[in-house]
Amino acid sequence: MYNLKKVDDFYNKLLESKLIYFLIGFAILISYYILYLFRTVDNTVLMSWNLVFNYGVYNIYDLLLILPIVIFLSFIISRINYNKYNQERYHILFLFFIGMIIGTLFWNIPEINPDAARFFTEAKYLELKGIWGYFNDWGYEFFVWSDFPSVPFFYGILFRYLGEFREYIQIFNTILFSLTSVLTYKISKRLWNEEIGIYSGLLLMSFPFLLSQIPLMLVDIPFMFLVMLSAFLLFKVFDNKYYSIPASIIIFFALYAKLSSILILCPIIFILIINYRSVILNKKRWIFTIFFSLTLTILFFIWKMDAILQSEKTNFQAFDINRFSENPLNYFYQIGFIVIILAIYSIIIGIRKKDMNYIIVIAWVTITFLFLYDVRIRYMIPVFPFIAIMASLSIYSISNTDVKKFLISSLVLTSIAFSVYAYIPYEENFTDKNIKDAAEFTNSLNIQEIQLFLDFSDKHPFNPDVLVILFDLYSHKKIIYSQDNKFYPVKDYSNAFTAYYKIPSFYYDNKSLSPLKNNYAIIIISDKEQSNFISSKYLENHILVKKFEGKTVSILIPSSVKVYLPKE
Repeated sequence: MYNLKKVDDFYNKLLESKLIYFLIGFAILISYYILYLFRTVDNTVLMSWNLVFNYGVYNIYDLLLILPIVIFLSFIISRINYNKYNQERYHILFLFFIGMIIGTLFWNIPEINPDAARFFTEAKYLELKGIWGYFNDWGYEFFVWSDFPSVPFFYGILFRYLGEFREYIQIFNTILFSLTSVLTYKISKRLWNEEIGIYSGLLLMSFPFLLSQIPLMLVDIPFMFLVMLSAFLLFKVFDNKYYSIPASIIIFFALYAKLSSILILCPIIFILIINYRSVILNKKRWIFTIFFSLTLTILFFIWKMDAILQSEKTNFQAFDINRFSENPLNYFYQIGFIVIILAIYSIIIGIRKKDMNYIIVIAWVTITFLFLYDVRIRYMIPVFPFIAIMASLSIYSISNTDVKKFLISSLVLTSIAFSVYAYIPYEENFTDKNIKDAAEFTNSLNIQEIQLFLDFSDKHPFNPDVLVILFDLYSHKKIIYSQDNKFYPVKDYSNAFTAYYKIPSFYYDNKSLSPLKNNYAIIIISDKEQSNFISSKYLENHILVKKFEGKTVSILIPSSVKVYLPKE
């Protein structure tokens, strides 16, 4: 007991001394350096530190010179008195607009994950065929692989009613990212208090891997938002019965957002268990909420049973544990070494305090992690907010307010600085950026149509067809493409998704249109310096005006892009 008292006295004195700020800053710096030294441990697909520092623009030593400046700025920020703005409305506005600002920093990143081709195809189908056509044909008339329909539905709504522009998707995802930070704040505040809420919302915006996903046309950011909105609305049902219908609808959309949605959402049951007295007291509204959400879910399943079961079967057949497996230690790299330590320590705090609300948060992370701990970290994105809450609970346990403010600001700002410094240049160095830059170049030209050609060797495990879709994602022009426009040996591709992928018929429909004689461009996407297959008849009226081939990182297929315009 005497030794424990001495430890407590030393700890309290340390918190009151200036030395604690130096120790926190040093710990943050050394954590980055340690992770760098052991970067080969990180095998995160696409975003491992080994790839980031091997193919990125800068090195770790430049970063270690920048981070102390960021930490010093964090110290200054932590000394500012914000009591005047210590109100919920200011916190919500602050989190939302900070999230929007952070998100915009990543908008120039190309679609580094070829999965974006599927979600763009599905969204474009809704744009062309309408809402009924989309749901009626989903799983039959267009390729969905192992996808679920919710998120492409939202993307398609944007395309149909606002226009087919990638910028709308980026704005949409950035808004959802910012709102998820706000929802994390609201849920934490409801379970505990304002301080834990603001810490949680801020910490969520510091996860490097999450930031790298904001501008991408994938399902993970919207799915994370739907999970948090489902939890938030369920809490609101305790307050008002009129939230029952919105909660049921959002849970329905969340369940059909991704293959893993049932696993991710099952910890919702702990919200009801922990608050069972309120559930019993208001059993009618809870019976209605559960019944309505189950009814929507079951009716849709019955309607699309064949397509859903085929999606599950496709995923099961194509699943390769070696390809999808990742090291659990990746979380230290992609979320943050100190944040993960704080999150783990919060379990001890929860056990000590015997606070039942801890069970909701800890269960959401641990149950999901038990099933997904060794698969791609991207599948865990929907529970990232709960990891942020867990880490915030540990920070809140610190007795010195100034130290807490310094720790939270240092963690957030250094992580954002690292992401901007290391991740953005790395992602912008993907050869996918060649496709993006070429499409954006043609967007600025006074042309109406683009004839797209693919010219590849046979040494790649990926089917090049998906590049047509990725080019169209960036392009604002009409794409003309057909089987006659591909110049490469067709084979059995080892990459399962691209091997099964089929270009939708509406691209081939464009081929029946006669190109405008002097108002169309020719685009050749290739892995070769010189084309051996494309006949000169295609180019006799066109001249090469620009090449896009400066990027070096390739996960899909190494590709350069040549732009040909009509001769004067």
